[in-house]
Amino acid sequence: MTSHLRQSVQSLNEIDKRVKFLLRQLSSTHWVISLLVCLHLCVTLSLAAKLNLWGDEISALNTTGRDLYYAINHSISYQIQPPTYFVLLHLWRNLNDSIFFARLFSVICAALTIYVIAELSKRFVRGIHPGWVTACICLNPFLIWAAIELKVPALFMLLSALLFLLFHDGYLTEDPQSWIRWLYTLVAIIGLYTQYFIGFILVANAVVLLCLKRWKQLRDYLISMVIVSISFAPVLLFVFPAKLAALQSFRAEGAVLEKSLSHTLKTVYAGTLRYVLPAQGPSEGLFDVWRRIRYLAVAFLAFIIIRYHRLITKQQIVIWLTVLVLTCIFITVGLRTGLIFEHYLSPLFPIATVAVFSALALIRGSLGRKVIVGWTVITVLASFISLVNQYTPMAKQGDWIRVSSYIAAAERLGQPIVLYTPEVEDIMKYYYRGSNRFIPLPQKENYEVYDWDKLVLDDEQEIADAIARQNGNSQQLWLVVDRVLCTVPFYQKSCQTLDGFANKYYTIEQAQTFYGSSVQLLRPKSDFQQR
Repeated sequence: MTSHLRQSVQSLNEIDKRVKFLLRQLSSTHWVISLLVCLHLCVTLSLAAKLNLWGDEISALNTTGRDLYYAINHSISYQIQPPTYFVLLHLWRNLNDSIFFARLFSVICAALTIYVIAELSKRFVRGIHPGWVTACICLNPFLIWAAIELKVPALFMLLSALLFLLFHDGYLTEDPQSWIRWLYTLVAIIGLYTQYFIGFILVANAVVLLCLKRWKQLRDYLISMVIVSISFAPVLLFVFPAKLAALQSFRAEGAVLEKSLSHTLKTVYAGTLRYVLPAQGPSEGLFDVWRRIRYLAVAFLAFIIIRYHRLITKQQIVIWLTVLVLTCIFITVGLRTGLIFEHYLSPLFPIATVAVFSALALIRGSLGRKVIVGWTVITVLASFISLVNQYTPMAKQGDWIRVSSYIAAAERLGQPIVLYTPEVEDIMKYYYRGSNRFIPLPQKENYEVYDWDKLVLDDEQEIADAIARQNGNSQQLWLVVDRVLCTVPFYQKSCQTLDGFANKYYTIEQAQTFYGSSVQLLRPKSDFQQR
């Protein structure tokens, strides 16, 4: 009796020690990840507070700045996207209507994505502290960019990461709980109403179950997908037709839709690699060197998998298979439509990051620890250099805060401000504190139906008529041009027409370039006054 009691006490003590050890580990993990998320937030919050608006953001503010019905209808008719993001942003902005608070929604989504990816790493990467994964992504330029944009990508990545996590817990574990699968179904529906490329993840997960021959789980998964498909029907009926109509005129954006295999592979490869090893050097020469280093890094990962293939576990096969299937889907869609761009590859961000560390985990012992530390140092350094290079101007496209301040400091009354493009007028209204009126070219933005062609300047007469119609006989005017748009081939002729018109009929009395924009003070020549 005494021996049994002694054994019971020893067993309880052993359990108590293990529980305490586990709690210490969990506490350590929690604090490490939380500190790294705080570092991420320090960067994103400061950038969200200081950077100017640009075209896509002013469009999102307009869509979400009225009532709920307008946000839903406008997201479909003008943004040509499912409405979830715009509905949530509309509700969020009802709490506070400032630009910073609006961006805070994406900031929170990006921060939560880091936490979810950390949880993913716990499931798929055994033997490596999730803090290493978190350290590699907390300063990732793509994640930072998504966090400070009034656009869908931050929410898109969060939902993508959640789907991968719930898929593991609901379909890959030995004894999953049914509520997790119902939650997966709900997140899938929300995801499709946010960005229809979420559907690629749903297809990839089904293929993974098929390849693993998990027939019971596949059956349950397909049943949930029937529910998702029925719920998705309104998007197919109302959003897709508008999207397809817009694609017919996509040529107006200025790019020929590339459907070649080489172009598609290059886009998918470059986009995925940007998530794993970011690269934006201060000079073209250094960027080329870093590009070669990234090729070597990919070769190194392949070498690890081949060298240690006997140590590969089922969890690693699942994560790599998911990346492979999802990549093949993107390549297939790119070949069929030519509509795969790097920012569309957001679902690959969480899963590719975890897949890399899953490969690095094959190296055991002290060598493995050195490799993890080295990879993390290189990734963090690359992210830091890219961030410094990208945000040194402390401005987004157009630098409209400085443009507005420059004009307000130098202008006099009676000098109207001619703006190309019309979206610039609504951006300038947030920052310009002067007294002169705006003249948007070719015409004022109405935000009813997005039409690529309405940004085209047909000839000099169209410019002269717009100025004469609103300007009268002013002796001077300011010309503000979005120079980033001028780099798009479709609009280069319009910009050349505008520059030629200014040089032909005006004397440039003052000129200043900014980050993605230009400002000129013009005085009409005598031959223009006689037109």
